[in-house]
Amino acid sequence: MVIGGAAVLLSKLFLEWHKMQNKVMAPPAVSLGIRALSFSEPIFSRSRSPNRRSINAWLSIALSLSFLALGAPVCMAEEESVPLGLPLIGFMAPVVSVELGDGGIYGSLTVSNSAKVAAKALKSGDWSGAQAEYKKLVCLQPKQEDFYFGLYKASHALKQWDQCALALKGLMELRPTYRDKLLFEYGESLYQMNRFDDAELFFKEALAKPSGSIIEKRIAQIIEKALFEPAPTPGTYKILPTLPPPVEPSYKPPTVANDKDELNYEAAFMRSESIAIAEYKGYDQSDDIGFYSPPRAHFKVLKVLKGYLHSSLPVRYEFHQKIKNEQKPSDWKFGEDLMPRKNSKWILFVPNAVATDGMFDTYHGSYGRQECTDENLDKLMQIIDQHKGQTK
Repeated sequence: MVIGGAAVLLSKLFLEWHKMQNKVMAPPAVSLGIRALSFSEPIFSRSRSPNRRSINAWLSIALSLSFLALGAPVCMAEEESVPLGLPLIGFMAPVVSVELGDGGIYGSLTVSNSAKVAAKALKSGDWSGAQAEYKKLVCLQPKQEDFYFGLYKASHALKQWDQCALALKGLMELRPTYRDKLLFEYGESLYQMNRFDDAELFFKEALAKPSGSIIEKRIAQIIEKALFEPAPTPGTYKILPTLPPPVEPSYKPPTVANDKDELNYEAAFMRSESIAIAEYKGYDQSDDIGFYSPPRAHFKVLKVLKGYLHSSLPVRYEFHQKIKNEQKPSDWKFGEDLMPRKNSKWILFVPNAVATDGMFDTYHGSYGRQECTDENLDKLMQIIDQHKGQTK
């Protein structure tokens, strides 16, 4: 109750002081702030816990002072002084920091995270983003000089000279020893604001006290500081056990010395995406059929042994096995005798279950068509049994 009454009295004194200074305040913000302070007493007086009572008091005062800060004029451009709202809001920052616990390099998790965002924006040249973050940081921690340097750098890049003057004036007030090192920058800001007489005084003083600019050096330090990632503290992490090397599959495709070594059922099975028993139905007759221009043969799939195939299967009916140094026989001539008997059954090895030019290729051409005899089917089924789980 004492805190609430003191806060109300503080706000009324603040209002009277501003009237004496001939400042103009927004009446809604002032009245809302005083009303919030007046309501703070019943909020924390209801709580039985002393700790909750003090927390409620601080939150009520923070809300009230925030409304008052909204009504305070930002007179930086006119008087080069920090707006009254900034220290009022910054006054509450330590309370929030304590509630959240240890918060990194700037003592507050919110401030440290925001400073990291601002530093990244500075480093990447996102001046608007950096300026917005540093304005917020100056409000949260008005006594942290890093944020004024960042605000100046971003504002200078944006040529917002009133904000430059604001940041430099804040630095000079925080640390008077900076004044002699920022004379030229402050004079430049005043000159760009058309305050030529004031700027001339600072330029003359800067010539009389020559010193190198400290802005760029400090900006580099601020970026490095905000983006610094400390090494993990011993005991805060655990070393994962070393994983065993991956187990290689028991089956390895046979290493082939030449194409002829690939002409076996084992290799045909491993290199075929789909395998089926199919019935030959005929072929498309054409005058262009030749040894290297095979006809389109039509098969009806009776049973799929591996992969997936449609019941109607158009096949490129090759007459050679596509191996090295294979040549067309000198007496080769296409005829009906080179095509299978109609309705005969065949084992078809299809390496790619996607048609090319409307036809499916078979494994190594003519070798991928094996007559479906009991002997051939037994050989294939034995291989399929050895590789259960790989056939679908």
